[in-house]
Amino acid sequence: LLLQERLSNYYVEKGYFLSRVRLNRQKTDLSLGIAVFEEISRDVELRIKAEGLRDSYIQGKIGQFLNKPLSQKDITNILYTLQQDSLVETFKVNIEGEDPAILLITVKARKAWQLEIEGSNDENPDIGEAGVRFFLGHRNVARGGENLFGEYKITDGLERWQVGAVIPVTPKNGRLQLVYQQSNSNVVSGFLDPYSVRNESYVISAGFIQPILFLPQHKFELGLSGDRKESQSFVLDDRQFSDVEANSIRFSQNYSYSSPLDGLIALSQFSVGLTNTEGERNYFHWNGQVQWERDLKILK
Repeated sequence: LLLQERLSNYYVEKGYFLSRVRLNRQKTDLSLGIAVFEEISRDVELRIKAEGLRDSYIQGKIGQFLNKPLSQKDITNILYTLQQDSLVETFKVNIEGEDPAILLITVKARKAWQLEIEGSNDENPDIGEAGVRFFLGHRNVARGGENLFGEYKITDGLERWQVGAVIPVTPKNGRLQLVYQQSNSNVVSGFLDPYSVRNESYVISAGFIQPILFLPQHKFELGLSGDRKESQSFVLDDRQFSDVEANSIRFSQNYSYSSPLDGLIALSQFSVGLTNTEGERNYFHWNGQVQWERDLKILK
């Protein structure tokens, strides 16, 4: 009995708070010096009360942590996942009952509409660096994280707008991205200003991103996308001097690590494409970026 108690306490100390160890009397034969112990875990039933989100959305987010036996680490991962979800405003996680134990998760969604108005001076001075950007989006159209958005920006010589959608399509947050962007620009300053140079272009892209690793400190995603771009440039308003078409396929890998003191982001993207530009019809391009941040504490 003392050994049974110590084994049970060992499970609890390791975070398996719903597990106990019991002596199997039927398989135990003390006359032969044999004692058989078994780990017994209470069954866990998941119940979700979600306001503004589908139950299946919440279950898809936390499903990978519903292990048996359930541990304190699993609960910590569930709490962190809900805390990091931009769609979740408030949540509660409770364990009730005996056998089965009820894992009750109560969630309230954030307001879904987003409206932004921004003034900036980050554009090319030749087309007017100062401008205004308007953004309108709804990030929870069907209560499952479906994001629809539209954006419009204008400067002295630029008019650009885009519309897009991000749609979750797999239980583990795999998502489809669709974007269309169109812009018209005119040179309003610089030595080309007297020649009435203007450009018309559009980009349409579609891609899929799938998280491979989604843990409290580590995240890793793979993405595959394709896009088509057409750009036409004119001088003296209507005389065309450039007509560029490009088709690209991009494969991306994104990794991030975070802790209370530091964070690491590593981004990589391979691109292959075909253009109608003379001398460079086929191309291969790789872009990589690593960023590390650390919170520097002042020693007193």
